[in-house]
Amino acid sequence: YMFQYCTSLQEIPVLNTSKVTNMTAMFQRCLALVKIPALNTSKITSATSLFYECESLEEIPELNFNLVTNMSNTFQSCKKLKHISFTSTNKLTNMLATFSGCASLLALPPLDTSNVTIMQALVSGCTSLKELPELNTSKVTTMEYMCQNCASLEKVPILDTSAVTIFSSVFTNCPNLTDESLNNILQMCVDAIKLTSTYKNLKSVGLSAEQATRCQSLSNYQAFVDAG
Repeated sequence: YMFQYCTSLQEIPVLNTSKVTNMTAMFQRCLALVKIPALNTSKITSATSLFYECESLEEIPELNFNLVTNMSNTFQSCKKLKHISFTSTNKLTNMLATFSGCASLLALPPLDTSNVTIMQALVSGCTSLKELPELNTSKVTTMEYMCQNCASLEKVPILDTSAVTIFSSVFTNCPNLTDESLNNILQMCVDAIKLTSTYKNLKSVGLSAEQATRCQSLSNYQAFVDAG
């Protein structure tokens, strides 16, 4: 919490962080901060809320998250960030709202998500994001609100939903999804074998009535119906 709530802070000095193991909320609500110097993050295990609500932040040097397990809220509401890059994320397990509210983010960086179990609200409110990349979601159990309010989102791949138990409002207010993406979402529903009946409808997934109607003409719709 070193600089937490330093709302007028605009510049960070060069810091030796080579021995730091926890950067939880280090820059949380530094509302005026525009950029930061390169940080040695090679030994940190938690980056929870690290840049939470740094709404003026435009640039972050590449981050080494090789040991980080928790990235919940790390970049939430960084409204001006367009690009983010990492050297490694192979230990990650929690990505709750990691990029939520990053309204200017143009693309997700390459991510190793093979151990992630939580992707709730991962990119919700990323209104400039047009494409969701291929992500390893084989261990993910909750995708609730994952892409909610992504107004520009067009392309969604087929994500592994075999372990998912919560799949509600994943695509609420995503009006620009292509038919191919809608067909992929149908397949994701079919593959989500652990879902209870509560989540087994397109309204629960977050699709609009118009999108649900379009789904009826797609190739995976019958499989969706057959899956219950």
